[in-house]
Amino acid sequence: MAIITINTAEELFNIGIDVATPIDGDYVLGQDIDCSAHVDTEAIGSNGDVPFTGTFDGNNHKISNMTIAQTDARVSRIVGLFAVLGAGAVVKNIVFESCTITNTRNTATTVSGLIAGSCIQLNATVNPSIITDCSATDCSISANAIAGGLVGNVKTSDLSNLETPLLQMSKSSFSGTVETRDIYSVAMGGLIAEASRVEMSKCYALGTITTSNYFVNCWIGGLIGQAFDSLRMINCYCQMNIDVQTDYNTRIGGLICRIFSGVNTEITNCYTANTFPRAVVAKAGGMCFLFGDITEPELYVTDCHWDSDISGVVTRDELGVTGQTTSLMQNQDTFENWDFVSIWGILSGNYPNFDLAIIAAPEPFLLLEYKNNNVGNWSTPRFISLGKTGDASLIKSLRRLGSYETRQYRLTWIVDVPMTLALFQELVEGKEEDTDGS
Repeated sequence: MAIITINTAEELFNIGIDVATPIDGDYVLGQDIDCSAHVDTEAIGSNGDVPFTGTFDGNNHKISNMTIAQTDARVSRIVGLFAVLGAGAVVKNIVFESCTITNTRNTATTVSGLIAGSCIQLNATVNPSIITDCSATDCSISANAIAGGLVGNVKTSDLSNLETPLLQMSKSSFSGTVETRDIYSVAMGGLIAEASRVEMSKCYALGTITTSNYFVNCWIGGLIGQAFDSLRMINCYCQMNIDVQTDYNTRIGGLICRIFSGVNTEITNCYTANTFPRAVVAKAGGMCFLFGDITEPELYVTDCHWDSDISGVVTRDELGVTGQTTSLMQNQDTFENWDFVSIWGILSGNYPNFDLAIIAAPEPFLLLEYKNNNVGNWSTPRFISLGKTGDASLIKSLRRLGSYETRQYRLTWIVDVPMTLALFQELVEGKEEDTDGS
């Protein structure tokens, strides 16, 4: 099947409707798409009966100002850019900016996620869905029940093969707000609300998770609300503000709120630095609040950390991970066995992140700072490799940082010699304060 180029919002949301743009087709974005003029939008495959099983390559372009609202007048309870991802679906290389997913259907089974409401497979032995190199900035996700930053839930009815993942998510992030409301709140996560058989690597979530739930159990996790089985997570983190309106039946886990089973579960080189409301600290865990059976030998948690100072959770963690002070969490020596050459980077007074990891490249690069809407403080300098393609590589990197319209940039240095993390940190910390931004 030939690859179909998408250049407009109309073409984007025609996927799965017209015979020329089938729900199992292969697509690539030909340019940035501003969806602000495209109103009354429904999810691709909005009825959820036929999942998206093709390939969608954003080609590092932006989808901005997208609003998808699901109400009682519409049939589907599942909403996202794609209603449902099926076996073998691939979504990659997309930058989402200022997008809103709203699900106000008056039912306890509403599901919302930016990329997909659900990832569902009836046969768990087939190819997993894949989400990679996708980022979301200033986005908002809401539902009456299940809400995840990138995906609402991942599930299958086939319990025959716990080794096969349903979803592989890598190098992806969400920044913004995840919200549930009214009486139906069930699960919320910075990336995924409910996860079964998920492999996740080099992913993170920033922003706020909030709920006004009063009457039913609510499970909130910095990255994942509830994990059912076969979870593998490596090199991930979250820095979330958990804003809960009541402590009634609300449970919080810094990384994952509840893990039902430790079967095939591995969590390695992950950290959390979340703020919790003081009213629910007693019902919160620094990494995890509730684990189904702590004696299960299949559970492996290695080299993980959480900030006990800002969370207010001093001792409790169901996975046995010891909390650290903020000072220790911002010190590289704390993170033994972590890769601070090709994966992680850290500057004094900051938590580890991925922005400063690509330091040892021998080609020329620049350091760039930005601030939103020309106000506030300048960001930590971002490392951008110029590579062999020069300006083309630079433009691609700028797209990943954000839009030209809402951010002001200033160049810090251009360097044409090999850079080590130690030298980079020395330069950043020694940078003159009177840089004029020109």
